[in-house]
Amino acid sequence: MAECGICHRAKPSRYYHCRHCNHCIYRLDHHCNFVGNCLGQHNSKVYVHLLLNALFHAIAETAVIAYHYASLLQFNNAHALFTLTLLPTLFALYESTRLLRAFHTTLKRNQTLVESYKRVRGPKTSLLSAMESYFGKKSLWWLVPTFESH
Repeated sequence: MAECGICHRAKPSRYYHCRHCNHCIYRLDHHCNFVGNCLGQHNSKVYVHLLLNALFHAIAETAVIAYHYASLLQFNNAHALFTLTLLPTLFALYESTRLLRAFHTTLKRNQTLVESYKRVRGPKTSLLSAMESYFGKKSLWWLVPTFESH
């Protein structure tokens, strides 16, 4: 078993050292300053749920703000109301599509962001087994943002 060159602990396969947390993390994807935590195998499910909830919240809030401004400013111009609601929603949809596509690529290649930088890939697996490794074996619980025991 290899040893981490920074913390000098035993480092099994697919463990990477986070220089921000000073710990080795299994399947480290990246250190997220927004969450204040490393994103690895054991908390990726909760992170994906956080991103999806942020997306849905942004879309709903955009609609509420647009409705509020429309009634406040009494827009009679449909073009202005359309622009006010469409641009932020398109941006939210673009960002969510980009993030979900990146996560799909992670699942399909069985490769984290750190591994892609180091040009290392995990063993070939099916998409279903990759999803099970992140979200758990019971697919009925994939939509529930809870930790799974692996």
